Amino acid sequence: HEYVEAKEYYEKIIALDPNDDMAHASLANVLHKLGDDAGAEKHHETAINLDPEYAPHHFNYANTLYDLGRKDEALVGYKKAYELDNTLDEAKQMIEKLGSHNE
Repeated sequence: HEYVEAKEYYEKIIALDPNDDMAHASLANVLHKLGDDAGAEKHHETAINLDPEYAPHHFNYANTLYDLGRKDEALVGYKKAYELDNTLDEAKQMIEKLGSHNE
């Protein structure tokens, strides 16, 4: 299965360089696809901690939270992503979509 192979690939990269935030983000996305949401969350958070100014890390984590039905937390992530990079139209669309639920 391609996701399993990807998971092993990113785990190897992280073993060699635990501070590779892109590898953590990629692993998080793969784990989410494999249904390991706790693992996904951990690696999303690691990626964000390693590079908190990188908008896509916040955006990817928000997508995972959104998938899990954790919309309030997702909204925080989308807002942070958009704050860091206002060219992220997808983040803006999600903020508008989620914002309208709270009224």
